[in-house]
Amino acid sequence: MPEAWEPILAAVAKIKGARGIVSYAINMGKTPSTLTDDDLSSWAQMMLTQKRDYQYVRRLQYEFRLELSRAGLAGNLPGIFRNWKSATSYFVPLEDFPPALRQEVQSVLQWKQAPYAKGRRAKSRLRPISARNLESAFTRLYGFLVNILPHLSESAIKVDPASIQTLPELVTPDSVSAFIDWWINVRLLKGRSLVVKLGTVCAALKEHPNYKGKDFAWLDELIQGIPFEPESQRRERKERKYLPYDTVADIPRRIHETQLEAATRSPKALAYVVHDELLMKWLVVLPWRQRNIRECRIGLKSEGANLFKAEIEQWDNMKKPGWVEERLKTSPREQFWQYHFREDETKNGHEVRSILPRRLVPLLEEYLEHHRAHLVNGNDPGTLLVNRDGHRLNEHELGALVSNLTLRHTGRRVTPHIFRDIWAYWWLASHPEDFLTVSKKLWHRNIQTTLRIYGCKFDEAQADCRVEDCLDAQS
Repeated sequence: MPEAWEPILAAVAKIKGARGIVSYAINMGKTPSTLTDDDLSSWAQMMLTQKRDYQYVRRLQYEFRLELSRAGLAGNLPGIFRNWKSATSYFVPLEDFPPALRQEVQSVLQWKQAPYAKGRRAKSRLRPISARNLESAFTRLYGFLVNILPHLSESAIKVDPASIQTLPELVTPDSVSAFIDWWINVRLLKGRSLVVKLGTVCAALKEHPNYKGKDFAWLDELIQGIPFEPESQRRERKERKYLPYDTVADIPRRIHETQLEAATRSPKALAYVVHDELLMKWLVVLPWRQRNIRECRIGLKSEGANLFKAEIEQWDNMKKPGWVEERLKTSPREQFWQYHFREDETKNGHEVRSILPRRLVPLLEEYLEHHRAHLVNGNDPGTLLVNRDGHRLNEHELGALVSNLTLRHTGRRVTPHIFRDIWAYWWLASHPEDFLTVSKKLWHRNIQTTLRIYGCKFDEAQADCRVEDCLDAQS
């Protein structure tokens, strides 16, 4: 053990797996002062190729840095701390709020989610996930005032936590301004996410009848003053995560090739392989939002399932692909796989229904008939996909699973949401003006959303090329 690494190893000795990071660095000929983020990424890639779980690898990297920071050794390894921000658990859970403040926040949350609420516009009703974001905004603001602000020596304001008993006492110009300053100037976080958090607070308080007499114009002004990352930088940062469509479309085949090996281990191991192959194939054919993938219920149409096999009613004017039309001519009662999400099950609040693309049908039927039963543990959640414990997937589990599979088979981590962008750019490359198809495929609220997100691909260079092609054709 090189002498320079001895205090590092001693500091992380209690973390299971941390010794492997140190051993990897030594084998690479690195000293603590020359170890970099790229080296840690290479170690992580090596672990993932050995089929270690993405969440485990990511957590181990975080705990490795955290223990060194606590031991005062961050200066010994500047290369891995240069871009590291510790995830300070500063927020206070709602159940730990003062009783009066907790009751007031809960009242606002219930008012925003109720099917009908006096004084609230129907369109401003929040879905459960959006209500959690609003709750998060309150808990983070309160946690900042209680756990962070008292320790900021340069702060010009002092707040007595005991004095915060109502929402108007929590959401004040001084408290919000100090929170913004800490978020942007101290933590160096992105302004866009903060605008979303504070925007939900502003909208709720301005509309709620209990606060109609309060002037929140100051909150609008503070939000408008939050700096945004330039759109070009944001786009470049996202595009560094992309892979060509053909690359991700090949992942299901790569997973399929592991079936024989999995079958030698157990029926459950084989079932997981088929499950993962179906998930990745789904993402490249139907790039749904992760929530709809996770919550897609299988069963009977009459019982409200999202994915079902049933006859197409004669009165149904849903657009049918050519192969379906041909089959209906000879077999009007034939059943087809279909999907249907109601208005309250989609982000844009619009009903979505269609025939399931036939490229998914054989694998889907194989999975449902032979494999899914091996994965369910206890009560069947009723969802198409399940987690490794046989229960319903949550957002983090789905993200980790897709991250594992893309890292293992392409060498780069791709999240479920990035698949939507990959699909959109792939389609527009061959159909440059077909934003309407992209809009409908991604279930956007309107085509303006699609143009705002993906219209950047039709830029000045595209325009110059198109005009030049036109001029060349005329000459």
